[in-house]
Amino acid sequence: VFDLLGVALALAQARWPAVDDLLDYSITWLPTDGFLSPRNKNKTDFATDYSGQLITLNVRLGGVPGLKETFLKYFRVDLGYFTRCYQPYDSCSKEETGTWAWETRNLYFGFSLDIARMLRDHGGRSRATTMIGTASRYYNIFGLVPLGLNVDRNHDNRVRFGTSIDLP
Repeated sequence: VFDLLGVALALAQARWPAVDDLLDYSITWLPTDGFLSPRNKNKTDFATDYSGQLITLNVRLGGVPGLKETFLKYFRVDLGYFTRCYQPYDSCSKEETGTWAWETRNLYFGFSLDIARMLRDHGGRSRATTMIGTASRYYNIFGLVPLGLNVDRNHDNRVRFGTSIDLP
């Protein structure tokens, strides 16, 4: 379902510039200790290291009429999802601990900088700034130090800052 939604968003962005100016879909990935451990036999399959990912739909405030001429145009509102402790090789997983107590599914609400818009407006038109700007639309570096809250759907909707969870 989400693959189909991603394709639909990409098609809408290609077809309608206003959609491209308003919405982005990005990922943050930081390899988990379990992914890097000797127990994980496939260290090239980073796309399935779900415990290390944060997937976000970004609303680019620069695409919102009325905000295009304000400093807010350089920010994005991030709506995301991430899990922790679901991979069998994670030290906090059910396979390792014998309990689901540490597994979390989280909704994420936060903010990030719209680096692509900043570079477009102030970085010139070089190939390097264009490449960095494009990459920043798909890989959310601010997800590594997330500025937002997460709601843990596995543990009574507990709210935490960033993408941290209480580990054993």
